[in-house]
Amino acid sequence: MMQARLYVVVGDSVRLRDEAQRGLLSGWTGPVKRVLDPDLDRILMDLDTPSFLDQPATWVVRLEDRMLTKHRAALVAACTMPAVAGHLLLMADELDARDALRKAATAAKVLVDAGSPDPKEIVPWLAGRITSLPDLCNEPGRVATTLVELVGTEPDALLSALETVLAWCGTEALTAAAVHTVVASTAEKPIWELTGAILDGQVNKALALLGGPAGDKPEQVLSALLAEIRKLLACCETPDDAQAAAWAGAKGRPNLFHARKRARQLGKQILGRVLALGAHTQRQLRTSGVDSALALELMVLHAQRLVASRS
Repeated sequence: MMQARLYVVVGDSVRLRDEAQRGLLSGWTGPVKRVLDPDLDRILMDLDTPSFLDQPATWVVRLEDRMLTKHRAALVAACTMPAVAGHLLLMADELDARDALRKAATAAKVLVDAGSPDPKEIVPWLAGRITSLPDLCNEPGRVATTLVELVGTEPDALLSALETVLAWCGTEALTAAAVHTVVASTAEKPIWELTGAILDGQVNKALALLGGPAGDKPEQVLSALLAEIRKLLACCETPDDAQAAAWAGAKGRPNLFHARKRARQLGKQILGRVLALGAHTQRQLRTSGVDSALALELMVLHAQRLVASRS
């Protein structure tokens, strides 16, 4: 339960910052207001003045250099103040250890360090997260090592790849072999390249990827594609990443910057038609004896025509 008026969340990973934010908000039942261009003077005044009309809110604000320069003194003072009429969560990529705000937040115990783990510790850190998952995994160390070898040590990329592999596995156990199939695919081409190629209308690339290990699991290919389209459609419906993720059946508050860009490019109408096409192909595979490779290739060709129609 948050007691202080101000909390400062610092970390270079979008996902880890969002996790820290969710932890702070876990006991909060009031409204949460996320603003891109805040009037910080007004917010600080609202936090100091209880209202008879409006319910106290928690404000989530991205801390930028110009904002820090202008409001440093007020923010430093707020570090030691108790909550009166809500809270302010400042989200920062970095904050110099010598900065007065960081020193004050640290002393008041309102600084939340959401920094990335040391690259030397990334494998045990990732293995620990895999162990805590409800999904079955009997080899978290091998899975983590394989992911790091294929993706690198950047936490956001690793967690995104892990989510993709989990979606691919479905009810099956998470294994290092599954990671290699999904992330490496053919010539180290990840499975999300396949869904990306389909949605970008790159028919030759998509067909080439289907000729590799990805084509051996048509149901998983379609599940990954449909999940991606649902996410893009959710991005068309709401500007809130957490809400879009929830509507798409995902957990947490992922970074949907690239998904939103693709959603704007394609539009709801085309996304809806590709979704219907994928669902039709999925029903074909489940209810008829159609050749799975042929069905997927035809779907790719039809999807290319739909995507090309946007222009």
